[in-house]
Amino acid sequence: MLPIIELMERGKQELLIKPIENEVLLGLMAGFVRQLAQAHVVQKFEMTPERIEHSFQVIWDAMKA
Repeated sequence: MLPIIELMERGKQELLIKPIENEVLLGLMAGFVRQLAQAHVVQKFEMTPERIEHSFQVIWDAMKA
């Protein structure tokens, strides 16, 4: 987890992501990824390149400053 936390800290210092607690940011990302993975496995939700791009955009919009 250390590389991810260091990256988030750098993003906060560079004013790229919201200056909120790392635990909140990690929860946001992990919950989002977990839900998509569950939909992929259980509901056979195919993660196409377009859906991956949309998913990245959604999470980035939630985190960016």
